Amino acid sequence: MSDKFLFVYFDNHDAAERAAHKLAERGVISIKIDRIKEHKNGTMVLEDVLPSETVDGTIDVVNGRDILLTASVEDSLYHEAINIVRKAGGVV
Repeated sequence: MSDKFLFVYFDNHDAAERAAHKLAERGVISIKIDRIKEHKNGTMVLEDVLPSETVDGTIDVVNGRDILLTASVEDSLYHEAINIVRKAGGVV
């Protein structure tokens, strides 16, 4: 089977963590959570996010969602994964 990639935007780290936990329970092993931040020269960069971290200069990426969850999901779990992240408040 081949994998599909999910790119899901969240407005807070906790919601992304909840979605990541549920995805992991279903067997998804390749999951990463980053904060999208505007760099000094105007380019966008991803930064690892810690729950207690505050970052200056965050930008409105998708209606204020600057947390990006990425995951590689098996084809057979893809639609279920979409439902999981949407229920957690993510935008695919």
